[in-house]
Amino acid sequence: MRRWFILSLLMISPAVACGEDFVFENDLIRYTLRSDGVGTSLLEKRTGRECIAAGGSRLAWVKKAGKFYSASQVQRDGDLLRIKFGESGVTADCRLIVRPHYFVVELADLRGDGVEECCFAQLGTSIAEKIGGWLDVRWDDRFAVCVMGLSDRVSTGGLRAIVYPEFGMKGQKAALVAAPTPQLLAIVQEVERD
Repeated sequence: MRRWFILSLLMISPAVACGEDFVFENDLIRYTLRSDGVGTSLLEKRTGRECIAAGGSRLAWVKKAGKFYSASQVQRDGDLLRIKFGESGVTADCRLIVRPHYFVVELADLRGDGVEECCFAQLGTSIAEKIGGWLDVRWDDRFAVCVMGLSDRVSTGGLRAIVYPEFGMKGQKAALVAAPTPQLLAIVQEVERD
């Protein structure tokens, strides 16, 4: 219970000044990420519906020496996001690749000692009518949001992609899918084929 409470706190964005917004867009959605590491918008393009949780959602976090550190600064260089995690001394390079119907996030590099776990992709959504069991998905009749680990080394749950040092972290990938509910399964199959 305590762990889920801590993780829920990490999804809430503190009121801080931030720099530029980074926008990633495919055929279905527009995702906006602030330079302080908070995703502020997950917009369904067809209807204009906002699907991000109130207050936004931190893109990533690490656990080091039993303490959680949220993404606190993001710099963009093409499709590469350089992420700092507060006072942890840990930095990550994540590659965000835009596909027509989904995004792929790759943990390209992770620097810093003592990382116990790393969440390299997280989507906090306001959609919570239905929650998947074997597939990490939340949906209602109109729209669905899903996080899929792209190897057995990526643990998913709560719309997060998490890796651990004992299984290998660098180079691991996850797909972020946000689509009209009737299209979800076809896009999941597309991710599997790709």
